[in-house]
Amino acid sequence: MKESSKKAATQVEIAELLGISQVTVHRALSGHQRVSEKTRKRILKAAEEIGYQANFFASQLRSKSPKLLVLGVSYLQDPYCIDITESFERTAAARGYRIFLAHLHDEMSSMTFHREILGAHGVKSLALVGGSSPRVSDEVISDLLDAGMNVALLGRSLNHPRATQVVSNDIKGGRLAADHFYSLGLRSSWVFVVDGAEAVSARAYAYCDRMKELGLPEPRILRMPWRSNISEIFEAAHSVIDRAFTEYPLPEGIFCIGLTQAMAVSRAARKRSMQFGKDFRLVGYGDTWQSQFFYPSITTIRQPAVEIGRAGAECLIDVLEGRREAGSVISFEPSLMVRDT
Repeated sequence: MKESSKKAATQVEIAELLGISQVTVHRALSGHQRVSEKTRKRILKAAEEIGYQANFFASQLRSKSPKLLVLGVSYLQDPYCIDITESFERTAAARGYRIFLAHLHDEMSSMTFHREILGAHGVKSLALVGGSSPRVSDEVISDLLDAGMNVALLGRSLNHPRATQVVSNDIKGGRLAADHFYSLGLRSSWVFVVDGAEAVSARAYAYCDRMKELGLPEPRILRMPWRSNISEIFEAAHSVIDRAFTEYPLPEGIFCIGLTQAMAVSRAARKRSMQFGKDFRLVGYGDTWQSQFFYPSITTIRQPAVEIGRAGAECLIDVLEGRREAGSVISFEPSLMVRDT
């Protein structure tokens, strides 16, 4: 038999090797106090000799009170989601919790996630990062909440009394974009939206309402279909904006409800030798390293991703430990980051 196919050592083998009960082995390896120091050392030495490695996640799933948080992320390609995820993990670790990270990259992975991870015995907590998508619908989340799961939504809203939500104020974000264009003396504009992304549509609605309040013409709505990954989003957005540049009079400003759409607008404009500030202005949504180092750098509405991740972990753990009631909503204020566009 090849070495690579050798089965992992188990606690049963340690017990048989030392002639003691498996319960004693389990207690020693778990740090239980009802095991003498002499016996513990014998067990640890034997475990090392036969190559035993503890499975943290398995032991946590078997525990009646696992210190394990499940984190579901739809877009691990998105720097915004990455910033939230890293902040969430650091905060949870500081409070003694481990993270099981699930990348919901397609419909099948989401089905597996629901069936095998959320259905596992003892897992009572879930955090979801990012806006809504067909992968994890509001109905699925509501079912989990109704079944007693503790759910924290990071960067996403849901009308459910038990949903803990940590979000950025998208209504203010949309209004900030409109006020920015108004301060520059711009009148005509387009707003770039994504069909199926209802969770972030408030940005576009708020932008249009604010433009109306300011007495400016109604923006033209550009729509693109929802796509499953960043590269597909970019290509779809580029196709829509390239066609719009051909079919419609050029506006003075373009507001995109996402950063990827703004990057596509920038590339399409450069291909046509357009100049920001001279031909039109551009505002995207989501301030990451991409917006700063993309050329030209993109003016954006910043969402405090690190703060959202930190608050999400704190809230979810507080609910699990009985320090906070489920269903709290924390909203952070966005800000305008003015750059080249």
